Amino acid sequence: MARVKYTNQNEEYAFEFGEWKKEEEIEGVQKLTKPHSLRSVFSRAVTINDRLYIFHNLCTKDPTLPKTLIKHPIRIMDFEKDKLFKVDYINDDSTGNKRGEEKEVKEPILPMTHRVNYSVCKFKNKVYIYGGMNDVIVKTESSSGLSTSSNQILNSMEIFEAITFKFTAVKYRGDLTPQGRQGHAAVIMNQYAMVVIGGTYQDQLIDPTPVPENDSIWSFDLESCQWQRIKVKNQGAGTSDSTSVTGADVVPWNLVHHQAFKLDA
Repeated sequence: MARVKYTNQNEEYAFEFGEWKKEEEIEGVQKLTKPHSLRSVFSRAVTINDRLYIFHNLCTKDPTLPKTLIKHPIRIMDFEKDKLFKVDYINDDSTGNKRGEEKEVKEPILPMTHRVNYSVCKFKNKVYIYGGMNDVIVKTESSSGLSTSSNQILNSMEIFEAITFKFTAVKYRGDLTPQGRQGHAAVIMNQYAMVVIGGTYQDQLIDPTPVPENDSIWSFDLESCQWQRIKVKNQGAGTSDSTSVTGADVVPWNLVHHQAFKLDA
């Protein structure tokens, strides 16, 4: 088993082989991580310029914490150096003046929301992060004054720029957009199209109901930022005994927490 060790001298992470101690695991994970995150620790990753960019449970700006706090929503693995580097984000969530404007308009750089069970796919130096699930704090009116959390299914998208390390929200065009989903997969087909496949509308992490077959596949135009529902045509499809089948029998119905890959053009 390997673990990541931080060195103060070089201000970077490096691999160290050994066994985790139980007290270290509890202190380093359970104390600093939400129970929601512990149930969904499946990270997403893409390769850009021979480096592995690892996205975990994305962390956004937290106004309740000091602006000087450092957040690390992403890690970068360099296999030539055998080291895992961190990217520091200040909690003030800004890069200075927006587009050089005179007014002090802060431009966001951190992820727009907490997000788990989302999809990631990359084209050139851009990583497209779509959908997933968010933890929403709901204030209760009970005498104890405690707040409860509920899960919100997201249909938003943001782009991570590998050159600037910046997260930017995507504004959709047109009236047709897919319903929010989590546990889906996405793949870039070419310079124009990203295809989203499967998922579920539910916030269940175990055995959720998949989306209907007629809403299972969507295409997103990377240039126009418009969505299009893909209808699968299964003309002439049949089984080995020559009996006809419907589209629901051809398109897999249980596409939740799966992966999608492009083999060729």
